[in-house]
Amino acid sequence: MKLLKKTYVGYVRPVMEYGIAAWGTASKTKFQKIERVQNHSLRIMTGGIKSIPINSMESVTGLESLEDRRKKKIVCQYTKFQHLANHPMSKLITNNPRKRLKRTNFTASAQQIHKSLELPDLRPDTPLQSSIDWPPWNQQSQIEIVKDIDGVTSKKSMIKRELHCLTQNMLDKKYPSNYWIRAFTDGSASEAVRDGGGGVYIEWPDNSSSRGYSPCKSGFADRCKVSPRCTREY
Repeated sequence: MKLLKKTYVGYVRPVMEYGIAAWGTASKTKFQKIERVQNHSLRIMTGGIKSIPINSMESVTGLESLEDRRKKKIVCQYTKFQHLANHPMSKLITNNPRKRLKRTNFTASAQQIHKSLELPDLRPDTPLQSSIDWPPWNQQSQIEIVKDIDGVTSKKSMIKRELHCLTQNMLDKKYPSNYWIRAFTDGSASEAVRDGGGGVYIEWPDNSSSRGYSPCKSGFADRCKVSPRCTREY
């Protein structure tokens, strides 16, 4: 039984508890579907049958009920969000959003659990320090997106060779290959849904080049196709 318990606690239960902030407010009917997984695991550990009460098997194995685990995880996550001043959920908790009529939200559920268990309201005296700023893309001030190319008036009225030459001239003038790493991406899929694939071609400042490609889902292939030609200073 010890080996089965370690396997369940180490590999199965963490998967079910992942994303508790998202599914912790699920309805009772939906939550019971997750509880069945633990109930089946308890029967496997103890060799019990369906007529044996779940509470008895939890006592024998020393496992908490999934409902107790849910409450504990929600409270821990709620407290963590309170201490992360720059996290969007912290602002949502502070603003105390309106409650929904038929469904509850994460903040309301956490506050209700706090009240029912008579837990102290731990206000964050010192915010937790994070190793990265939120959101991380705010620091990308060096990104420059070029939408217009000199000489290109209308794609429909120009042949592909002209478009290619004008684009290449712009890259050579604005982003010289001896100072910049130039990356080009593309992707496609048959009938927009089948046989998706994406690839990348990179030109390095030492005049060498690299390329890579791989099959992928059509959605990712479309993102590769519409991605702008990326450049990065060397």
